[in-house]
Amino acid sequence: MSDHNVEHPRIQHLIKENKVKVLGAEYSAEFDNYITNCYPWAPVTGYRIDWKETKKPYKRIHWEKLTEEETRNFLNTTCMGNFKEVCFIYGSRQPALLANYDFASLKLDILALFGIHVSFMVGVKRNKFNIPELVKECFVEIDSVEWLTAPDIPVS
Repeated sequence: MSDHNVEHPRIQHLIKENKVKVLGAEYSAEFDNYITNCYPWAPVTGYRIDWKETKKPYKRIHWEKLTEEETRNFLNTTCMGNFKEVCFIYGSRQPALLANYDFASLKLDILALFGIHVSFMVGVKRNKFNIPELVKECFVEIDSVEWLTAPDIPVS
């Protein structure tokens, strides 16, 4: 069992309670393709964005000691506040996870598998067939226990 994806016991518990839904790995591959083409990966690691080298404005907060409410307040200042649903990406070949934004913004430490690795929270909209679609330009990089970083896109 991998601690880096939806098989983690904390995530399995949320799936069984219908708090979150598993999406196919194609969502993760689609998002990875977007990031790879639009942002520089950090040297050596290759799995986190090199924010110092990006030309785009961003906002960042150190989140290790933030409360759930402080975390939610930061997320609400990002474009994530525009969405009812979000998707968690754990790796380019891993299944993704769909969650209600209100739930996700208060349980980010659980959904991001706090302290284990880098993951991404991505905005989701539903198409005319009610199928979830990623809004790839709106995301938060969740860097282990260190940082929450998001492109500085206005909240509407």
